[in-house]
Amino acid sequence: MQTAAKQYAPYLGQSRTSTVTDPVTQQPTNFTEYVQNGTVLLDNQTGSVLGFVGGRDFNKFQLNHAFDTKRSPGSSIKPMLVYGPAVDNKLINTQSQIADFPVSFSGYFPTDFGQQVQNRFISASEALAESYNIPAVNIYNALGKGKATKTYMEKMGIRLSNKEYSELGLALGGTKDGLTVLQQASAFSTFSNGGEHVTPHVIQKITDPSGKVLYKAPETKKKVFSKATTYIMQQMLSGVVQQGTASSLNNGQIPFSTKNIIGKTGTSNDYRDIWFIGSTPGITMASWIGYDNFYGHNYNLDESASDSNLTYWANILASVYRTDPSIFKLSQKMTKPDDVKEANVLASTGTLPGSVDYEGSAARVNSGAKVKAYYNDSDAKAVSYKFGIGGSDKNYRLFWQNYFGQSNDYAVTSTYTGKTVRSKSAEVEDRYYYSNGSYGTYGSFGTGTYSGYSQGNYSGNTTTRSTTGNGTAAITTNFTTNTVLTNTTLLIMGAARLITPMAPQVPEQLVIPGPLLTVIKVFKSR
Repeated sequence: MQTAAKQYAPYLGQSRTSTVTDPVTQQPTNFTEYVQNGTVLLDNQTGSVLGFVGGRDFNKFQLNHAFDTKRSPGSSIKPMLVYGPAVDNKLINTQSQIADFPVSFSGYFPTDFGQQVQNRFISASEALAESYNIPAVNIYNALGKGKATKTYMEKMGIRLSNKEYSELGLALGGTKDGLTVLQQASAFSTFSNGGEHVTPHVIQKITDPSGKVLYKAPETKKKVFSKATTYIMQQMLSGVVQQGTASSLNNGQIPFSTKNIIGKTGTSNDYRDIWFIGSTPGITMASWIGYDNFYGHNYNLDESASDSNLTYWANILASVYRTDPSIFKLSQKMTKPDDVKEANVLASTGTLPGSVDYEGSAARVNSGAKVKAYYNDSDAKAVSYKFGIGGSDKNYRLFWQNYFGQSNDYAVTSTYTGKTVRSKSAEVEDRYYYSNGSYGTYGSFGTGTYSGYSQGNYSGNTTTRSTTGNGTAAITTNFTTNTVLTNTTLLIMGAARLITPMAPQVPEQLVIPGPLLTVIKVFKSR
């Protein structure tokens, strides 16, 4: 792994050089930051760490990114936190339709990658494969946030605070401190180990010269998901690799069929942290890349970083496979459990055909393509007017009008780049969407200080307060005259431009022109 890591590390991204003050000599000096990496390879059945890469140039950077540094998981958290528990609780099946429309959760406005909204109902399988954010938030909200997920996460070795669980942004990776690469690899391995989690370890045993065992790592196993849930999640996570966000793995770099791999990508706002976790029946390997950002730097990766990380992951995996292909256990396929049920359902609703009350009369719903759905010990249901998870009356009306032949904006993707609200009665769809989306976020503002500090996915209660002064609040204000904000870090939409999205520097003051009704966020200077 080390040789392959050194060979491919230069392709992870651009090195950044700047002039800094040496902390010892207090003299100016040039300092170069590389794109760093942490990689962990472990055995799914035993939890043994088979290999790891702690980073680049240990002589210069004494950080072990495999075990010691915590970074935002972005969307790589979705299988463990959202989809796995949802399948296990029979909330969703593979073709459950999840709303992806503009939505506000008490002032929290999630969006998909690139500030987009799909404006349609999306199957759970597609939502996970393409890592859409709004469906994940809708499912997490339907699960009751941490009420139905905390136990699962703790069994997989991930402990978060009740405060974090209460935030919907957690569904997109909005953690307080982040997770280590080892934690990520270990938790994800549960899906390739029949739903059981094994506590990871680096040292298997220690013996004295006579052979007496002084220490042996305990193999602590905990059942996390049922066999049925595990099988269904494997089908869905295979879609990530076959046609989703990790489909670039199919370009020939893997020395065996990628149908043997399940995985999940993750990207935090502004391409700050990039992840891929992938498993075969025998092993799981997680890879993170990003900058350390020493000396207060604020370097981010770019839109090509996920593909770079996938290429890196594939080459490390190929190197390991050439060394010992047996550990991959490619011949061990999970047999479909008896309590996994199948049904051919309508692709549009994820249900069996039936009738709905449409415009005052019964309307038959039986047209369109059909797809196979997998269920966790439950049966397919007949169609109902509100067939999905999430979605408003307006969203369902838009769907049914389109289904019965009316031309409208259903399934037309929207992009929100900032918009002034000029009416107090404006609907959610008319408001600016704060979230940058990406494949997940690492910032969650409004009710606490969370890791990341970026544009995306703010949560917390929205309140009205004075526009001057300094503090932490979400503010909706009618600026009838020019308004001066001082000593604040601003994220602002509408007529005013976006100011310091990562908040490293704060202007002395900003004059906001009136009159206009604008939604802003104000955060205390750091």
